[in-house]
Amino acid sequence: MLKQFYVVVADFSTEEIRKGRGRVGEWRSGAGGENTISIYTLTSWLLRYKPSCIEAIFCGMSSLKLLEKYKAGECERVWQELKDLGEINQQSVKVEALAVAREMMQRVKYNLNVIVNNLIKLGFEFDELEKVVVLAKSNACEYLDEFEQQWGILPLSVRAWFEVIHSIKFSPSKLLSKNSLQFLDAESVILKFCFHCDYDTNIFDAVSDDNELRWYPREINFYSLEEILEGVIKANEEFKKEWQEGKVDEWTLNYYSEKGIDPTITPLNKYLNFLPVGMCASNNEPMGFDIGRCTVDCELFNDGEQTDFVDYLRCKLLNSLLVGECLTKNPLNYIYCGFPPEFEKMNAEIKNGIIIF
Repeated sequence: MLKQFYVVVADFSTEEIRKGRGRVGEWRSGAGGENTISIYTLTSWLLRYKPSCIEAIFCGMSSLKLLEKYKAGECERVWQELKDLGEINQQSVKVEALAVAREMMQRVKYNLNVIVNNLIKLGFEFDELEKVVVLAKSNACEYLDEFEQQWGILPLSVRAWFEVIHSIKFSPSKLLSKNSLQFLDAESVILKFCFHCDYDTNIFDAVSDDNELRWYPREINFYSLEEILEGVIKANEEFKKEWQEGKVDEWTLNYYSEKGIDPTITPLNKYLNFLPVGMCASNNEPMGFDIGRCTVDCELFNDGEQTDFVDYLRCKLLNSLLVGECLTKNPLNYIYCGFPPEFEKMNAEIKNGIIIF
């Protein structure tokens, strides 16, 4: 419970706040009566009508010591409270929010190491063990400062991620045979995105002996910021060439023209606003981060439903990790298989020892 803070509105009702009325004065939480409203209602009203008051509110919120509340176990509540602030323009708010984000990513790093060790104990073999979890370099913060100055500010969750994690790459080297399919629960097997087989095709008929079946944590591969930037610059050089040769489609041409951007003249840092992380969503759109606005978190992808970066990490690291993929010789003909044998038991062993974030 907030102790008290001096910000805003006296002699008002909750309804008056929602209507944007009230006069400046002192408000104390926990007083009871119709003038007592939640911090969420108050903050929402101020964001809409009095954004300049947000820093003052946050000074009051600091008496709660959000970082301590986060460490005490109120992870989701504290994070949602920070997300609800929207774009952050006040330095004191940013400092507080970044402290929480940094604590979160320290926990994510810890969980990644626990998961990798558990997978190895279970006999999982990584393709490149040295690249599974690469910790940030000693100059990571300086590099991030330079990056943001030149290219645009990163969401705080992303900034905190790259302060502790350089890159991760979960990919297997140990392949399981077709016989492993015999142990699958038939109801958990899913055929998906098969160009040359129907959804009702029997999986045992669709897979041949020389197909590769493997189980691994999918879609938890993040490039380093250096790799991302290198890829973006390279792609832009190719785009500039297509632009000069008149090979750009009409929609793209109109989009850039309306914004007054000529890729052959306009510096890339003037219109770069998206950084792909090296994965695609189920709709084949690249996952990545929008840059240029100081927000606590950001959308990672949207395949019909928005998934933010931290929500994605929580889903993958705290919930389900394992899925299977069967690859055929034809790269366009592949089959997703549901859960591996003894999925629940394996998943519990893999997650043993992780902590909430």
